[in-house]
Amino acid sequence: MNKLAAMLSIVGLAAAAPAATPGKVSGPYRGPANNGIFLDSGLMQSWPPEGPKLLWKAKLGEGFASVAVADGTVYALGGASGTFYGFSLDGQEKFRYRYGSCSWARFNGSRSTPLVRGGMAIVAAPSAYLYAIDLATGAQKWKINAWKDFGSGKGNLGWGFNCTPPVCDGKIILNPISRDDLTPPIVAVDFATGKTVWQADAGKGKRYSGNSMSAAVFTHNGRKINVNPTWRYMLCLDPATGERLWEIPDVDTDKGCTKCMTPVYNEGYLVFDRAHAAVCIKLSGDGRSYTPLWSRPHDGFSHAVILHKRVYLDGSLADHVWKGPDALALPAVGRLTRPNVPRGAAPLPPLPRGLLCLDAETGELIDFVRMKDGLGHVVSADGMIYAQDFCRGPERLRANWEEGVTKLGLNVYLLKPVESGMEMTGHFRLPMGLDDARQVRELEYQANINPVICEGRLFIRYGPLWVYGLRAPPGAPQRAYEPPLPAAALWDLRLKGFFDAGRELLVTLDVKDGAVISAVAAAPEWNRTMHAVDAKGLKLNGGELSGAMTVTLSADGGVPADGKPITRRVELQVRCRRGRLGGTYGGALAGGRDVAGRVSPR
Repeated sequence: MNKLAAMLSIVGLAAAAPAATPGKVSGPYRGPANNGIFLDSGLMQSWPPEGPKLLWKAKLGEGFASVAVADGTVYALGGASGTFYGFSLDGQEKFRYRYGSCSWARFNGSRSTPLVRGGMAIVAAPSAYLYAIDLATGAQKWKINAWKDFGSGKGNLGWGFNCTPPVCDGKIILNPISRDDLTPPIVAVDFATGKTVWQADAGKGKRYSGNSMSAAVFTHNGRKINVNPTWRYMLCLDPATGERLWEIPDVDTDKGCTKCMTPVYNEGYLVFDRAHAAVCIKLSGDGRSYTPLWSRPHDGFSHAVILHKRVYLDGSLADHVWKGPDALALPAVGRLTRPNVPRGAAPLPPLPRGLLCLDAETGELIDFVRMKDGLGHVVSADGMIYAQDFCRGPERLRANWEEGVTKLGLNVYLLKPVESGMEMTGHFRLPMGLDDARQVRELEYQANINPVICEGRLFIRYGPLWVYGLRAPPGAPQRAYEPPLPAAALWDLRLKGFFDAGRELLVTLDVKDGAVISAVAAAPEWNRTMHAVDAKGLKLNGGELSGAMTVTLSADGGVPADGKPITRRVELQVRCRRGRLGGTYGGALAGGRDVAGRVSPR
């Protein structure tokens, strides 16, 4: 039995999630355990070339809230007027209730997933109002305003109320999103009545203050724990009493920082956002302390999944990793310095950014799949990884917005965890039309909405709500996914052991119509500059790459010590199979020989 198979048999998905009926309940948010893992099973392990079947779609209007699925009903929020929808699993509208204005200066509509429990739903507006709605009648049972009732209620709410509060033992755990340092950073209210259960200590001058991103509740060794991204701290509480267990301050507690990633827990590891970096810590047995493991740059609204001691996370191959105590020291995250491009030369290819597969203990890169504009979101179900890209098409093509929508729509990927990392087993692009795109202003930001998997269906909100079937018809053959070799592509090569056993050279080749038109290299574990590549000696023959390239390693930050560039002639023999690169090379500074990597459409 190989290493990954052993992990699968020992850990298992069910061990990470609380008791629930598999496939019947999607939430409260990012799965039953708040960690991006859904409990559906019996799903397709690969998709046909056209992707899974589109079952139905529904117009919801503006908004940035994910859906909730419970007991055969799909619950969704939409529109500046604040409308609460209920649909059957086959797309028939069951009800439509108005609950309160969701108009805002920018980004109209709710940003909070409905919380459904015991015949009642909690829905939220950008103004920080929470409404308890009777599902049978649409009547309002209670309402509170997190900002006004528990925070200062002064100034303005900026981007508004953007979080989905977690639920634990009948309590809703709220962030008042107030930067007034005298108010409680976190409060708990009763789900049924809205009455206050507890208020966390304001911190006695520590200036916790609120934030507007989602918290998480999880079970660690039998103990329930609540982790909250406040403005200046990551704050860990006992969800039963509000007792503070531990805290991690930001690098700059005077300034503070918005934290966009919902904290993700599984298998003893906790990954969270801190000062534009993703940080991984390991909790002690009782959860009252932690050990910092690693951190790496992380910009954006995407989240993470921890599965079988691996972390699936947005990032770049060119990112540096800080380990141990340095993971929390976090020096300023610097970007790589790109070499100058001579006038008239082809532009350099973009940095390799997308979905990373990392070792949870060390942060070391295991595998990488490039996304067109970086990762939008990642979730998991039935042992598979589902990812969608961020999709900046409409934003980048404002002058021709219609072309941006129809040609650069949201991409969805299906990946299978394997010993070597990830194997892509499916891909499709949402069949966006102009009528779909016109439903929402600033459509590209809906790529920040988490997908949901429940009842054998994939729910994606991007323009309309799109619902895809994930279960194959009985007796249908499971065909292996064979991605075509695109004419315009980016070849991301990892020359392992180029500097020494732990440091590799990353090379990105921009390929069009069988020729390499530009190239660039990086070595973030060696120094912080990018390196010029002359790829004229490389030849492509179908999926075979061979020949020689010249890499000029530029000095940066005292590396190399003499400050002089180093030139190496690197000979390659590489083959592409099903999008994955493998082969050998010569010309390393150390003794490396193996090449790994991927080919991605341009």
